[in-house]
Amino acid sequence: MLENIKLPKNDKLTDEDYDYLYLIADDLSSRGIAPTWENICAVIRTRLESLNFSPDVERWLRSILEKLEK
Repeated sequence: MLENIKLPKNDKLTDEDYDYLYLIADDLSSRGIAPTWENICAVIRTRLESLNFSPDVERWLRSILEKLEK
């Protein structure tokens, strides 16, 4: 379903960032939830609070949030 999802362009995001964001957007869309930046950020925040990531992955996820929230 990824081909049906179009995320807005954000020049601060890398291709790797977008790969992860499209996976979240696809999951949201499959659940009937709009894949907006706000909803995607909420998913990332929830994952950071409830899952244990390596320090590198946690830094990367937090950097994505910073890029999207500015």
